[in-house]
Amino acid sequence: MQLELLSLSSWLFGIFGIVLSIYFGIRFRYPGKITLYKESVISLFSDITKNLDKLSMIYEGNPISPNLYLFKGVLTNSGNKDIKSNEKIYFNLLDGDKWIDVKIISTSLKVDASIKIESNTCAVVSIGTGLFRCGESIGLETLIETSKQRNEKEINNIFSIEHRILDTQKADIQDMPKKISGKWQDHIMHVIMPVAGIIFLFLFNFVNANNAKIEWHFENNKNEKIIALGKIRLDGTIKLNGIQYGNEIKKYDEVSDLSTILKKEKLELFATKDKTSEVFMNILIIIGYIMYPISRLGRRYYQHLKGKKIRIFLEAK
Repeated sequence: MQLELLSLSSWLFGIFGIVLSIYFGIRFRYPGKITLYKESVISLFSDITKNLDKLSMIYEGNPISPNLYLFKGVLTNSGNKDIKSNEKIYFNLLDGDKWIDVKIISTSLKVDASIKIESNTCAVVSIGTGLFRCGESIGLETLIETSKQRNEKEINNIFSIEHRILDTQKADIQDMPKKISGKWQDHIMHVIMPVAGIIFLFLFNFVNANNAKIEWHFENNKNEKIIALGKIRLDGTIKLNGIQYGNEIKKYDEVSDLSTILKKEKLELFATKDKTSEVFMNILIIIGYIMYPISRLGRRYYQHLKGKKIRIFLEAK
């Protein structure tokens, strides 16, 4: 049982290492990243005027269309590299939809950017003479007329973003980060269940390892098939309960050592255990038990800081 657990652990850590290598390989190969945070998507007809008979809304002298949507969001350089001047970021609508108006309502200090409509379905944000540095943001507000009324899922995916910026990942569209309490009591609640699960798994492995029964199959110099019955203790040593000759089991004291018994029975053990690798694997498992809740807390705190930075930008508009 313990050998199987160690083998499983080796596979898990191997897979985990491969996943980490791929993740960091992509991240460092493409250090740039652009994220659009959706502040709101409002149907001007359904959400505002539909239920108020005496209220009407006019845009450029004409009543608004039932399929007119107001989008507000924040475009952020969320990567690890600055974006150079004269780069362009394209906002593409579905065929049949149309950009009515687009504008930049705010930017981080010293960010030079503009936005214009290139075609019915394409609007372009252009970075001016300066850099679009890591962590800087651009506030956007747009009017979109769709070919038909959209449900909530379609509204949230009302357009896509494309670019051709060197060493930069595919643009990401996300909901606005939620405000997270900064109190440690609120954060610690999010690791209680994972820690409880880890403790349960540790105790389960502890009990199973202490009671794990195992068989070793041998042949003696008479070509007789012999089965050694015993268990592996938590310290990694092997203790033998008995040796089975055919249907007969020769019992031994539970504290009898396997090597001593094999010498007495004139049997040869063909398999050995590498204690160094076993100890190393147990250390890795312990590190995993410790790092998981710490990484969970770290990610939660990172989300808290990211959301705080975006909210400060919005409040400054």
